[in-house]
Amino acid sequence: MEARNQQRSFSRIPVALAAIAALTIADVSGQVPEYRVTDLGRLTDVCGINNSGEVAGTLTIPSLSQSPADASRSRAFLYSHGQLQDLGTFGGDSSVACGINDSGQIVGFFSTELPGKLKRIVRHGFLYADRSATVLPRIETADDINALGQIVGEIRMHAYVCGNGAMVGLGSLVERGYSDARRINKSGQVVGTAKSADGHEHAFLFSEGKMRDLGTLGGPHSRAGDINDSGQVVGSAHLVDGSYHAFLYEGGKMRDLGLPSGYRNGIANGINSNGQIVGTGSTITGYSKEPLGPIYVDSRAFLYSSGKWIDLNSRVNLTGSGLRLLSDATAINSSGQIVGKAMGADSYHAYLLTPIYNLH
Repeated sequence: MEARNQQRSFSRIPVALAAIAALTIADVSGQVPEYRVTDLGRLTDVCGINNSGEVAGTLTIPSLSQSPADASRSRAFLYSHGQLQDLGTFGGDSSVACGINDSGQIVGFFSTELPGKLKRIVRHGFLYADRSATVLPRIETADDINALGQIVGEIRMHAYVCGNGAMVGLGSLVERGYSDARRINKSGQVVGTAKSADGHEHAFLFSEGKMRDLGTLGGPHSRAGDINDSGQVVGSAHLVDGSYHAFLYEGGKMRDLGLPSGYRNGIANGINSNGQIVGTGSTITGYSKEPLGPIYVDSRAFLYSSGKWIDLNSRVNLTGSGLRLLSDATAINSSGQIVGKAMGADSYHAYLLTPIYNLH
């Protein structure tokens, strides 16, 4: 369980409020559009965007309570047609959106704190569709939903696919191991992370009834971020030197995508039907005493296209937007719209980028 939590922290790199070093970007004129930015609000985070431009995510609502346990509550939201809709908590104390499909169906989980001194938290998966929510029996966390309505989720640290009235366990890479699903495509292929034979955590691809270990780039860990309908998988993997690089897995091979110039680490979070990849470049700039380790991270949102890393901050004018820096890119749809996290003047914000072509 400890290794699992470490891997989850590895997959969500913290963003410091330190100044970000300037980055030299290759000339990509004519290949990459500029973007119009939409601020999705303070204390918002996004999990995905569908091909209609609808965005699912989670907003945090600060509480007036003085109790640390009640300092804030999270609520799933849907952003559609220029409006952000708070979906509520579905009867629980808080809710989190994890995935959205092209029909606007959203999956995630809601949490309830049980009474008593132990403060035990119970999770229930949900499906939000047609303006109403359905609790998913047994599913503790619903991670994603594909175009056919198949849902991938988690029960007691094992991944399952639900659809057509059936529930299928994906198994694991090793006996008594665990699996954590991330995304599912229209063919029912699933990617995620599972305990591997060497005791570490590796990215996996579940396809044709079998779970495949995707390996690493020489280091101990790897993590799958997304899969498109062509079966291309992206994620991040450790190298021997302890850094991690974004990877693309296709044709049975994991390919190192390298790094943005000047950065030590790279993560691929999303890939669209055109093979465009979005993610994050980061560099650890300071350390604290054990056990905290690295404490400052410079982070920027990137697009990987035609073999090049492009800093998305170089393709958008943030003046007047209230945003200071695009620090992470989470997902990209078939139209090239991108969502992710940004640093604002007051806190973190979620953003939506929409391509603007033929500017000149």
